[in-house]
Amino acid sequence: MVDIILWGFMLIAFNFALGGVISIATGQHLSNYLKKHNYPRWKTHRILGVPLTNNPFKTFPYIYNNQDTQDKKILKLKIIIRYWMMHSLVSAMLMLVWVVVGPLLEKLLI
Repeated sequence: MVDIILWGFMLIAFNFALGGVISIATGQHLSNYLKKHNYPRWKTHRILGVPLTNNPFKTFPYIYNNQDTQDKKILKLKIIIRYWMMHSLVSAMLMLVWVVVGPLLEKLLI
């Protein structure tokens, strides 16, 4: 039974990591696209103008607002980032629940 609980937790942890990796990679793709097609917007999201130094106080609201949604590529990338961020958040919550419920299930089934 412990194996099932451990495998369940590892599956949820994998989903959490997968969501994080995909949302970060897509965010970098969005950043590169903004740099080429909307440089002033890209510049406002940078801390030092260096890759991977997004200002989270500007980037997260940008992902969830309606700015630049007339550009279909930006809209598509924003939707993908939102989906995978939510996927990671749900997986993180499931990991917390699994840590509590897993031992209880083990006690009940053994």
